[in-house]
Amino acid sequence: MNPSRIRNGLNTIYWWLEKRIDAQTKSSQYLYSETLRSHLGVGRRWLDVGCGRQVLPDWIPDQASLVSAAKLAVGLDYTEESIDGNRQLSCLIVGDVENMPFAATSFDIVSANMLVEHLAKPLETLREIYRILSPGGHFIYHTSNFQFYMIFVASLVPQKVKNKIIKVAEGRSAEDVFPTQYRMNTLKAIAPMAEDSGFQVVECHCVNSSSTSDMIFGPFVILTLFIRRLLRWDRLRQFRSNFIVVLEKPFSEGGRTPVVWQGDSEDVD
Repeated sequence: MNPSRIRNGLNTIYWWLEKRIDAQTKSSQYLYSETLRSHLGVGRRWLDVGCGRQVLPDWIPDQASLVSAAKLAVGLDYTEESIDGNRQLSCLIVGDVENMPFAATSFDIVSANMLVEHLAKPLETLREIYRILSPGGHFIYHTSNFQFYMIFVASLVPQKVKNKIIKVAEGRSAEDVFPTQYRMNTLKAIAPMAEDSGFQVVECHCVNSSSTSDMIFGPFVILTLFIRRLLRWDRLRQFRSNFIVVLEKPFSEGGRTPVVWQGDSEDVD
């Protein structure tokens, strides 16, 4: 039987179950795209690091207007194979996020979608992003939460096994799956690393997210949906599946901007 047809059938079952158990939750990619849109605008210079073949999943609407809002839209990734087929960004560059080929203050916005969890040296990367951002510029990133129970369990699984599971659940090949490090993927880790690199944390969204790949667990997907409902409780926000964080390079060294905690109530999940 065709694997894609099987995945489509399982996805249909997932959406049916989610609608009845936890209909208020949607993919965290939607909130990430909305956060990007709120910061991008005419005249802004934008770099997407770890851009891959696309900035956002295909099912996020109106991506063309998101890209066209920027004065300049640049993508950077490690290899030519990684960016092959990317038609969204006007300029694509192969490079290392710890040593990017850009002059200081080259960009107003730097973004990263599901990249931070792969960084072996997140502090060095933050310092490099700080260097290329203009004063008042923002680093906006979307990443997974190491304290989310499924992420923690997945971190214990050998990479070869994870590659096979992801291929079955999501249809991604091993070449599109990268080892995870989770070195800036808890609430306790985000603020100190931001401060050490010169940034201020101005927003930190803790959100649940839809995940059709949960169907790999068969009937236990029902339990995962009920657990997700439980994680709507504000006191458990640190255990939700995803973070969307906005870091700001201050205009001057003086003063601190207080953190804005968002994603803490059910209506924004």
